[in-house]
Amino acid sequence: MKLNFGFLGRERRIIDRPIDRLLGQDGTFRALPTQASVECKPFPIFGRAGFSLNMRRPLPARSVSTIKNAIVHGQSAALFTLKRLNKAVHWAALPELSLDLYAANYSPFFEKVVGGWRFSPAPDLSPSRSIGRGVLIGSRFSFNYFHFATDSLIRALIADSALGVSDWPVVITETVPQISQLIRMLFPGREIMSLASDELVQFEELIVPISSSFSPDDPLETPKSVLDAPYLKELRLRLADSNGKNASERSRILYIKRPHYVSPEGVLARTIFNQDEVIEFVQQMGATVVSPENLNVETQRQLFGNADIVIGMAGSALANTIFCRPGASVILICQDEIVSPEYFGLMFGELGLTYAVVACPAIANSNPHPAHRSVTVDIAALRQALEFVVSKQHVVT
Repeated sequence: MKLNFGFLGRERRIIDRPIDRLLGQDGTFRALPTQASVECKPFPIFGRAGFSLNMRRPLPARSVSTIKNAIVHGQSAALFTLKRLNKAVHWAALPELSLDLYAANYSPFFEKVVGGWRFSPAPDLSPSRSIGRGVLIGSRFSFNYFHFATDSLIRALIADSALGVSDWPVVITETVPQISQLIRMLFPGREIMSLASDELVQFEELIVPISSSFSPDDPLETPKSVLDAPYLKELRLRLADSNGKNASERSRILYIKRPHYVSPEGVLARTIFNQDEVIEFVQQMGATVVSPENLNVETQRQLFGNADIVIGMAGSALANTIFCRPGASVILICQDEIVSPEYFGLMFGELGLTYAVVACPAIANSNPHPAHRSVTVDIAALRQALEFVVSKQHVVT
């Protein structure tokens, strides 16, 4: 099919439009059945805590759209359709992707102009290549391992269930090797197409599934964040190791070592200041200490699948609890405010995992972003959390 992009080389004015208004020659939108809400099961909190817990959370509606002659940006997964008279439509696939809300992951790419928006990296929206068809599961957050596992993979399941497109290529945004390994674990043998971060790619026909996951940009809005928890059991089943678990390889306690993240500006991000002390304590308890970011996904599946208790700071590595057996336990380390421990609890509860939280005082001025402050762990509180989850152990073999 020969595509007529027209007006290439000239700047296009972008109009923002919700994806549920997709129709006619642009494509189709289909709302999918979605339960009203999900609820986090109660969990104990050890240490000082200033949380305002929101245990029941509404689920945004799932949907699946088919966009004709769609253009996708490799890094943000922003979606466009070119129009006449130097115009284009930006399809806001979720409410928070409306350009008027200036979603954080979009802000480097869009600027407000008279009568609409401008896409700064390529004002003419000229695609670098054209592809026949694909299922886009990449999103503006899919560079993050946790969001990819709990949102992007579920989008793929939704598309296959709703439209029966398991023979279509799956489209993801360029990212770390472990994410590519994870999608290949879910879909062995299926074509996986990765978009480079700085490119615009045109698809003759693009399927865009949307899950019920929601991650607001504003840290003060974290009580509204939610996971599409009803899909997590199916996802675990699909990712399960068909060879089963070897009891002799089990690890009583698995501690996720928190990387020492320092930005180019020298700012720390969610670091455990006394991590050496924490590691010394958990090793005395018989823990195995791991750094998942240095391991391939198959190794992570084995480690988490063989763990009775997982201890880790709120972060991407906790996505690997999707590999844990029902009845295993998770101890979440997090700061004592802003962070939403019940968000993680939605996942752990759905997977049948015992859950406890160690709330830690945040280090003042350790990061300008309030959700990324570093913490000091109270070892006494961590000991109490361990005693609690050990008392509840009933791992299913």
